[in-house]
Amino acid sequence: MSPPRRLAVTGAALAALAAGLLTVMPAAHAAPEHSGVQADFNGDGYDDLAIGAPLADVGGEQNSGVVTVLYGSSGGLSAGRRAVVHQASPGVAGAAEESDFFGSAMASADLDGDGYTDLAVGAYREAVGDKSMRGSTTVLWGGPDGLSGGSVLPLPSHLEAESMIGRGVATGDFNRDGHTDVTVTGRIGVYTYYGPVERDGTPLRRVHERFGSSYTAIAGDLSGDGAADRLYPYGVDGDSAGSISVLRWTGTDRYTTTDLTAADGDAGSIGDIDGDGYGDLVLGDTPDPSQYREGGHRGGQITVWYGGPEGPDPDQRPTVIHQDTPGVPGAAEANDAFGFSVSVGDADGDGYADVAVGAPGEDLGGLRDAGSVTVLYGSADGLTTTGSRSYHQDTSGVPGAAETDDRFGESVRLADVTGDGLADLTAGAPDENDYGAVWVLRGASSGVSTDGVFNLSARGAGLTTSGQGWFGTALATAAELPRTAGDDFNGDGYRDTAVGAPGAEVDGRAAAGAVTVLYGGPSGPSAGRGQTITQSSPGVPGGPEAGDRFGASVASTDLDGDGFADLVVGAPGEDVGTAPDRGMVTVVWGGPRGLSGAASVPLTAAVLGYGGDGADCRLGTDLTATGGPSYDRAELLVAGNCATASLHGPFGRDGSPSGSHGESGTPSVEGAASGDPDNDRSADHFLLSAKVPGLGQIYVNPGDAAPGLPRPIPADASSAALGDVNADGFADLVAGAPNDPGEAFPDGHLGGQITIWYGGPGGIGSSDAPDLVLHQDTPGIPGEAAAGDAFGASVALGDIDGDGIDDIVAGVPGKDVSGRESAGSVVVIPNGGTSGPYVPGSFTISQDTSYVPGAAEDGDAFGASVRLADMDGDGRADLVAGAPGENAQGGVWFFRGHGSGSSSALDRYDSYSIMGGKVGVPTSHGTGWSAELAP
Repeated sequence: MSPPRRLAVTGAALAALAAGLLTVMPAAHAAPEHSGVQADFNGDGYDDLAIGAPLADVGGEQNSGVVTVLYGSSGGLSAGRRAVVHQASPGVAGAAEESDFFGSAMASADLDGDGYTDLAVGAYREAVGDKSMRGSTTVLWGGPDGLSGGSVLPLPSHLEAESMIGRGVATGDFNRDGHTDVTVTGRIGVYTYYGPVERDGTPLRRVHERFGSSYTAIAGDLSGDGAADRLYPYGVDGDSAGSISVLRWTGTDRYTTTDLTAADGDAGSIGDIDGDGYGDLVLGDTPDPSQYREGGHRGGQITVWYGGPEGPDPDQRPTVIHQDTPGVPGAAEANDAFGFSVSVGDADGDGYADVAVGAPGEDLGGLRDAGSVTVLYGSADGLTTTGSRSYHQDTSGVPGAAETDDRFGESVRLADVTGDGLADLTAGAPDENDYGAVWVLRGASSGVSTDGVFNLSARGAGLTTSGQGWFGTALATAAELPRTAGDDFNGDGYRDTAVGAPGAEVDGRAAAGAVTVLYGGPSGPSAGRGQTITQSSPGVPGGPEAGDRFGASVASTDLDGDGFADLVVGAPGEDVGTAPDRGMVTVVWGGPRGLSGAASVPLTAAVLGYGGDGADCRLGTDLTATGGPSYDRAELLVAGNCATASLHGPFGRDGSPSGSHGESGTPSVEGAASGDPDNDRSADHFLLSAKVPGLGQIYVNPGDAAPGLPRPIPADASSAALGDVNADGFADLVAGAPNDPGEAFPDGHLGGQITIWYGGPGGIGSSDAPDLVLHQDTPGIPGEAAAGDAFGASVALGDIDGDGIDDIVAGVPGKDVSGRESAGSVVVIPNGGTSGPYVPGSFTISQDTSYVPGAAEDGDAFGASVRLADMDGDGRADLVAGAPGENAQGGVWFFRGHGSGSSSALDRYDSYSIMGGKVGVPTSHGTGWSAELAP
């Protein structure tokens, strides 16, 4: 078997490298691939695939190099949804020149913070002036039409020839500031560019880090702190597999370096293989053992170094797997290059990351270097060989045929390009028919499948090659997703739900209140994965007192910027000093083990912009929070009887915000919602202020920078939510007004109604009339309006059917069902695309619905709270509905999102309930468990 083929360099370059790295490394491998969109260049909600062909010709310039982008969709990839980008493309800086090798290394991330993924592309042989092979890195910018235009990352003018900058590229948030950074490697060390990166290529700052010759970079979170750790394998004399060190951020721009002295490898990827909340490092180590290098295994091997709070323990004994390991297909032979490429992602959806291992030097039936890929599966015990399988061009279902020197598996990538929540396997064979090809095998619950394999060659992509094209040499790695899900408290990639029980008795104190967190997972939430928090829980301030009503409101977002969502809990009945019912707001901090530790938010007169003592203010009557990449900062809106304020992050661990803005002039605010209907990356606030008991006036404040007081919208409401229900890219406001019409509410409708305003460039103004009003007498809405139904008492928005557009759910807790008074129901109104809600497709759910557990009973109030969130990681929002009156203890019902654009938007055969008594909430009468769900 021939030795692994590396990217060719000149003899002079090899001489220059002799003292550093002994072999030129394969294309860069970076952060882990796991559920969630990571490389969405056009913002359509599906991951895209970027493929490098560094030897493709452009305009007659041989080996200039191109990048082909295949855009993802619900049907996967297709040759018809592609774009070819190079240095002669419009708006791309530089010029296509001979032997630039543009596309030899790539990594994707949203570098400018506009919500679209960008692509960093290395051209390590780029000549600058008279400096041959100085190298460069170009950022191609994402947008609604995909990648367009590009800027070169700056380098110092004194940089020498043959620096080979751009040979390796990796992305991630290296300093945990919420902005994605990019690092590039070369012969003279590493340049790191800290984001955000401006559209002209200017970063916030650039740092030159001297690590010796390094031609690949690996990035991902090994310590669970929300910052991407970095590794730059570099060669040392007598060891062609290099030296491995972990560069870990420790705060205030300080880094610590940990040497994994027993580790070797020149390819790597990071992901959580054992499901403990910490990233694990997989290294590919391909050189066969020789007299110059001890250890290793014939044909190559991979090693797994398991992460922890301080990153990988250098003294651990890593898992070592090779082709002679029991359970691994094939047999180890010299120069198989097992581990030449590796990628980590969850292909079977069990919550444990799996590993794809390329062996491009594998011989098949006498065909030298035909190549293969092996997939190994993760588990609670770590990486296992159980169920492992090898794939190549002679595998049934894989198009083509194995041939000599195909080198199938020289590049591999695990990423979800079909939007089904399962990582798909992409394998490149850059020598297929000389010009190269890629294959995409879909992920499945049983593992990687050969059903419906997608295959594309360089010729099929429209590329021109004068000889070899090396199409598929590099597959763009994606930055590890920052843990920006506003409700993922333990950072496991699944959304969690907080359930309030303000009436719960704690330590004998009536209505002290409690909150239960139901953690998401591959099978959805369960009572066994619940965590109940009260003011008697360790570290929670205040202490339980009768009437505190801790849990009367709940919200979540990442307030302290550590990458984990935090839980915010309101206790509006809390007495503070001599001020009765002043109210209190508590933050419980998220982390890799879930929620622990807490602090009280200092709601001082200065923070609130209010001069009274706060008696009967009931601060925390409602809460809403925003944050994540769509916003410039985290923000918490605290509503109360006498004052309302927005508090700005990042928050300190003592609960103090970085700033605040009083929402003065809004009397008796009892509800709040936040969102961004004008797409200015600043949260607009919608305050629901009671004019008479049970009725509300909506006030709007388009961000805290707006002058004057919040302005009233001519409508009533007591509940509200925001989301995009008409597919125009702007958040829309859906407000519920559940009360019957009366003297103070003349424009209402019998049984309640919901009102919809569509967002747009100007947001939602105080004079804007609603775009749509729906009630139970609207044709297509199920049910018949009756007094006291309370249609719209709760509302939630989310994408139930996975079509990329939000659907609407409205609670009707006062609905009589089968003669049972106030048994309650929920109405689901699916979207209709750009036309907004598809009212004729609406349907209703109650406890008398055939597939819903339980039975409708008087006073259940099913639908008093509703929430839509993807809790099982399948890419579709699941419905959580609360019935606080259920059996005097309260309960929640879980319904899986279902279909793809179907009006039958919930899985009717997989619903279940969780009772308050099963998660540790006291079952005395009137706990109110599930009266409140985090929005």
